[in-house]
Amino acid sequence: MVGTVDRSRKIGGSIAVLGYLAGALVRFVPHVWNAVPFGAATLVGGASLGPVFSMASLFGTLFVTDLFLWLLKYRALGFAPFGWSTLFVYGGYVGYVVAGWMLRRRSRWPLVPVAALGGSVFFFLVSNFGVWVSGGYPRTLDGLLQCYAAAIPFYRGTLLGDIVYSVIFFAVWFVLDRITQPVESVENRPSEEPAE
Repeated sequence: MVGTVDRSRKIGGSIAVLGYLAGALVRFVPHVWNAVPFGAATLVGGASLGPVFSMASLFGTLFVTDLFLWLLKYRALGFAPFGWSTLFVYGGYVGYVVAGWMLRRRSRWPLVPVAALGGSVFFFLVSNFGVWVSGGYPRTLDGLLQCYAAAIPFYRGTLLGDIVYSVIFFAVWFVLDRITQPVESVENRPSEEPAE
């Protein structure tokens, strides 16, 4: 049983790492705004890799791609490579890790879209709170509400990407888990001959 769990988690971990790499590549090509596989990869990572390795993989990928995006594109526009809001964006991914960790303890399939929704809502609230704290809006309750309202169009892409990529990643994990299960040897199977 332990070997089966370890094998399954290795498959999930591989999918998470490939999801982080896909997310890195997607950031450099035109795509639906915010519809990237980072949330889904972090959800799978939380379910398979555990919280520390999942977050380290995600933060490393985000940091490197943020740096390259700044060097290739945003530096010329006068943007700083990292700011206060970056901490909140990175911190917003914690919700996916927690949701993934909760999937680890339960039957995964029926809860995947719910976990993706929970992670994306947490990300939306935390990352846009960071925009508000960074001075993008007046630091009043009305300013915070304006910030959240202005972010709703971007949330659609986040939600779409999280649910679609999560279902795909977990489906691939499920299928690979099933087709790589060890075949039970003939000697270990119970006899099908009738008892005399």
